Amino acid sequence: MSKQVARIVYQHSKEGEYVPDNVRGGNPVGMLNNAYTNDNGCFTSGSWGSTVGKWYFEQKDYEEFCYILEGKARLIANGEEEGQTFVAGDCFVIPDGFKGFWETIEPVKKFYCVYEKKDTTSPQSKL
Repeated sequence: MSKQVARIVYQHSKEGEYVPDNVRGGNPVGMLNNAYTNDNGCFTSGSWGSTVGKWYFEQKDYEEFCYILEGKARLIANGEEEGQTFVAGDCFVIPDGFKGFWETIEPVKKFYCVYEKKDTTSPQSKL
């Protein structure tokens, strides 16, 4: 039997709202709406949004592709002063090992795809 194509649309989810850890500015509220997870749980995709604010994060054991639908955000890696700014229509990848700041300058909506580095060969990963 063939699997169905997963359509990804931006949809705000009150259940997906959260306050980011390590906030360094503003009062940001994030929203995560995961729309697809593959069979082994290594690949996910969906929509994400954020109100204005800035927080520190570390990308560990996963990589993320982002497509900005609307808004304006800046990512500032440790050791950088200005970082990179992204607006509607921009695509970028946050690599495994990134450490730095996400700053939402104007409320952001984005699509994301995440690949997690999991050991899918061990018996524990099948649980």
